[in-house]
Amino acid sequence: MDKRSSIERSVWMLRIILGLLPLVWVSVSLGQTTSITSSGLNTQVSHGAGQPNYDITGGTRPDNGTNLFHSFGDFSVGTDQAARFLNDSGLATSNILSRVTGGHVSNIFGEINTTNFPGANLYLINPAGVLFGPTATLNVSGSVHVSTADYLRLADGLRFNAIPGPQDTLLSQAPVVAFGFLQAHPRPITVQGSQLSVAEGKGLSLVGGDVRITKGTLTAPGGQVNLVSLAGRGEARVSPEGITIAGWTSRGQIVIKGGTEPENVARLDTSGAAGGAIVLRGGKLSLVRAEFTTQAKVDNQTGGTIVVEATKSATFDTVGLRTGESNLDLSDPRASLNGGTVSLTAPTVRAANLTIDTSGNWDGLAGDVAINVQTLSASNLNLSNSGSHSSASANISIQASGPVTLRNSGIGSNEGFDSGGQNPGHITVRAATLMLERTRMSSFSVLDSGSDAGAGDIAIDVGRLTMLRSSIRTETVTLRFPTQAGNIGVSARDAILIDGSRIATFGNLGGSITLSTPHLTLNHLGSISTGSDGARAGDVSVNVRTLNMLNGGRITGDADAGNLTGNINIVASQSISIAGVGVDNLGNQLPSGISMFSGARAGSIHLVTPTMRLADGATVRVIGRPSDQAPSDIVLDVGRLDILRGARIENSSFGINGSVVINAAKSITLDHGTIKTVSDGNVPAGNVHLHAGKSILIRNGSLISADNTGPYIADMNNAGNIAIRAGKNVVIRDSTVSAKSQGGNGGTILVDAKYVALRNSQLTTSVSRGPDTVGGRIVVDAKHVTLRNSQLLSTATEGDGGTIHIRSRAFHKDATSVIDVSSESGTDGTVTIESRY
Repeated sequence: MDKRSSIERSVWMLRIILGLLPLVWVSVSLGQTTSITSSGLNTQVSHGAGQPNYDITGGTRPDNGTNLFHSFGDFSVGTDQAARFLNDSGLATSNILSRVTGGHVSNIFGEINTTNFPGANLYLINPAGVLFGPTATLNVSGSVHVSTADYLRLADGLRFNAIPGPQDTLLSQAPVVAFGFLQAHPRPITVQGSQLSVAEGKGLSLVGGDVRITKGTLTAPGGQVNLVSLAGRGEARVSPEGITIAGWTSRGQIVIKGGTEPENVARLDTSGAAGGAIVLRGGKLSLVRAEFTTQAKVDNQTGGTIVVEATKSATFDTVGLRTGESNLDLSDPRASLNGGTVSLTAPTVRAANLTIDTSGNWDGLAGDVAINVQTLSASNLNLSNSGSHSSASANISIQASGPVTLRNSGIGSNEGFDSGGQNPGHITVRAATLMLERTRMSSFSVLDSGSDAGAGDIAIDVGRLTMLRSSIRTETVTLRFPTQAGNIGVSARDAILIDGSRIATFGNLGGSITLSTPHLTLNHLGSISTGSDGARAGDVSVNVRTLNMLNGGRITGDADAGNLTGNINIVASQSISIAGVGVDNLGNQLPSGISMFSGARAGSIHLVTPTMRLADGATVRVIGRPSDQAPSDIVLDVGRLDILRGARIENSSFGINGSVVINAAKSITLDHGTIKTVSDGNVPAGNVHLHAGKSILIRNGSLISADNTGPYIADMNNAGNIAIRAGKNVVIRDSTVSAKSQGGNGGTILVDAKYVALRNSQLTTSVSRGPDTVGGRIVVDAKHVTLRNSQLLSTATEGDGGTIHIRSRAFHKDATSVIDVSSESGTDGTVTIESRY
């Protein structure tokens, strides 16, 4: 039984081997066999014994015109052999139009030669299919168009059919305008390791069913490469934009796949004096380890266009699309080479390690990049259209009706050194959703002192924006100011999440940032910032329903010494919540918040919302330096404000005093919170104005202050004023309200409400130095005033005591409470208590 089984297995293996032998023989014989036969139209084929050349003469020439027609039964060329088209008539020829009628694939492993027809184009159609092997070559002085079409349509409407028939008597001199397909499944065109090239300025087209290129190279210097795939009946039309397909025609697959070694990368190259075009049109496109190059090589010339168009999907894996930035050894080291444009259109695009470079060289201009899709998912996408020296960058546009996801990618529109006043390029993204993960989107310019140009704008219009460890940034670096950094505008119909990410502008004149969305969240040190190193930072404008800033989320404006920041304006129709601290890579704790810092005048902060909550160390802060310009204010127009658990609002404008103004329709609550203005300069501290329609509650170690900590200078280093007004109640528990000065006069504290109560708290306007100083003024105006273990202090050390004025119908003070206007060295102040209601 075992012996019989062994024999059966041996017979089975022998059958498999014998079955595979013909396939092995075919693959070998394809490269060895030449079969060229005539099938009419007066085509003559001759071959001398032992000679490598097959000479093709005769043909049909309507009216002795410039179109020459040939008909072959078979057309295959073996390795080291050649199919030579010869002009035995001597007549001028523009087009050689050839068909293959025998129903066999044309296997091209040798040479196709038409040099006997200077400048003539070659058309070869075989509905059975065409294959180019690794040893195939083209020696054609005109363009080459290879197709599996069933006919060629001429400009006068006549057809050159692949099947012989009565129409053959109606051929004309008209040029070809379309490739026609009558089969439901057109046959493929295959390129296997071939190095196919045409003359300078000429075209190379493959138009068929599926088009497959493996480890091959197609070269058309300064000309055009067209790869067009149809999956059904229809026409591919010849146009100046390449070969196009009617919108209703089903499209097939284009597969381009290179080897794993760099020398085996699949290449399409139309680089030349002026770069030529590369056009791909199909249904499904798959590009793996491929390079497309259309660069210009001569001064003042432009790289060619790359068009990739799919009706179903396009997939890229380790692919380069390059229309500019030639690294050439030119006699003129500053040659101006313009980058060409790149257009990518498909419903679905998936990309990994895709590089698109349309950069200009020296004075050359960069080319535009346009991506139009339904969905785009990419990792390691590197998209650049930089300008160099006196050139300018061009525009980058991504338009998607569905989601766009970019990971570990870079999108850059960059201007080179000395842009010469050229217009900067802009970046535009429109999509249903945009997700950026470890991705950089930037508009950047480096300019010398002879340029006024700046960085381009970035505009994003999406349903939802998610940023994870990513950045959106515009920046200019220049020796001349003012030079404008680009503006950033983001509009999201649903929400924006900035998580560990940054949206920023920076330059001599920093660009503005505008965000509009129902819900904006900044988390894990996510930030929005503008900055300046030469004149003024840009403004930040945010229009939302809800703003949530968590774990170090920040909105900031910064400027170096002598420069100004812009303003921050935020409108939230529902709420603003700012809470927590984040930890950076160095271990530093950074609070969530909104802030301005300037070496000169800082800008103002204006927040508008029904409900605002600051908690857990969050800050709203302005820090400025001496300036003779307008003060920098913090203004909050809210319904309700809560400042909790170490949160603070601070204006430290150490020049012209900036104020804190809070208008609350309902209430203001400080629970271990701080509101303060500070001055250590030779001007008064800023003022604090709190106004609530109902109540103000200050408790649990909270502080409201307008102190001046500067040295004594008579009539200069005064404290600021504090006004606390409420429609009903002001309650202060275990807290302090202070308008003190070390070297100037005390400020004024006004508390105005129907009911005022202090418990374990202090109101103080004291001064500590200077014989000319005066303790400040405290005014409490309410129907009912209650003091329990609290102090009202307007004292002085060297100067005079201040003034305390209480106007109330009912004033209650317990035995542990103190009202003091005394002076250690000067004159005591005055206390007035009167009934006014």
